[in-house]
Formats: sequence, C-alpha cells, structure tokens
Amino acid sequence: GTVVIAGPHDLQELNSLVASDVYTNEFLRYALFTTLIQYDENLEYTPYLARSWELLGDTGVVFHLRDDVYWHDGRRTTAYDVAFTYERAKDPLTAFPNAEYFEHWRDVVVVDSFTVRFRFEPHADPLMGWTEVAIMPRHLLESVPPARQAEFNRRPIGNGPFRFVSARSNDRWVFEANPAFPEELGGRPYLDRVVWRVIKENASQLAELRAGSVDVITMVRAEQLEELERTPGIRTILQPTRRYAVIAWNGKRPPLNDARVRR
Repeated sequence: GTVVIAGPHDLQELNSLVASDVYTNEFLRYALFTTLIQYDENLEYTPYLARSWELLGDTGVVFHLRDDVYWHDGRRTTAYDVAFTYERAKDPLTAFPNAEYFEHWRDVVVVDSFTVRFRFEPHADPLMGWTEVAIMPRHLLESVPPARQAEFNRRPIGNGPFRFVSARSNDRWVFEANPAFPEELGGRPYLDRVVWRVIKENASQLAELRAGSVDVITMVRAEQLEELERTPGIRTILQPTRRYAVIAWNGKRPPLNDARVRR
C-alpha cells in the first residue's frame, strides 16, 4: 500500500549537490538514490552502492562498486557517476552546501567502470561524507553547467528503491517502488508508494495523524511524546544519530574573548 508522511515544508531540489534541507536529503539518501556507504544499527559504516572499499593508509581510499544498480531510465550506475558527483561537489560554481565533507580530498581516478580511487590529506573520519552524499547521474547532469538549476532537480531520475512519480509545489510529492532494485540491497520495497504531504503546523499534523489520513508525522514536540505513546494505534520512534547541534560563540568579541566568561 501507500504510506503518507506529513512534513513541515516542501521538499527542496532533489539533487544531493544542491539540497541542504534534512528531510530532502533523507529522501535523496534512502529513497531515490544510493550513497556509496551507509550506517548500520550501531552507526558503523556498511556497504551500499560500494560493495567494498580499502583505505590506502590515511591518504586515500579505493571503492569497488556493485554492478547491478541501474538508473531509473535503464542506464547502469558506474564509477564515472561517482567521479562526476565528487568533481561537481568540489567545483566552486556548484556552491555545494556541504563542501566541508571534501575539504581535504584532492583528486579522483576512475580505475575501471566499477572501481574508483580517491586521494586525500590525512584527517578525521574521512569516509563520513559518503554516507551523506547521494551519487548523481553523469549522463543526465554533465551537460548542465554547475551553477544552473536543472529541470532534473524537480523531476529526478535516481537509482534507489523508489522512483519519482509526481510533485505539486507546497502540496505533495509522490514516489513509487522500484521493482528492479537489487535483491542484495533489499529488492523491491515492501511499500508500493510513499507520499510526502506538506502540513506546516504541529496541531494540523497531530489532527491528521489521529484521523488516519497520514501515517507518519515529523513535527512532534518533546512534551507530546508520552501522550502519543499512550494513544492506541500510534507509536513514537526514537533513534540514535550522529548529528549534533552547536552554538558557536565568537571568541574575538568582548566579553566572550575572556576565557573566564566562556567558562
């Protein structure tokens, strides 16, 4: 059947080189496209589009890709798509919103159609960016200049477990199961369709959830969790994450330039 998710705003451009919104990026990474690697239940790296990889000490990595992942238009996903995604992310004209992922990365070499080698400077947790950046199709975006918004971003062609169906601005996005998704990666999704509905207010999301017109809501306040958990037919979900929030004080401005004040 169909699962309906209530979100607080419209999805952004469905292109991992452009999007900065957290919900849009979750659709990019887990529904429409594939990342090289993902996190397992213990937040450790696990293969996904990359079947395996080898770190070259602390200065590089070689990824070996699966050969059974296809773009939704029938073209095979290859190392050339990975290299294209990286090169566009590094291009200043792209204005990639997460450029810090590859700040210390220096170059890429396509060894063959399913092997790609990167070189980087030693730095902490170098693979982290590849859990966040979905690979983009070179054959559809190579002809689009980096600084230009592509029609692709609103009608994306991915390679993940779900395919784009339709979108109505500030109303809903509809995605359907990809029957050709590799069995080793989960195969055809259990769901037939996923619908993202734009419902901006917390109270409206709660009302629609209780009425059964949506299945998942995203705007839940902390003080509402216990009440919802007691409601028959509703389950709250908490899960670990590697995300964090930070307030960065400007240590050059008085009185914050005084360590005693900061402490």
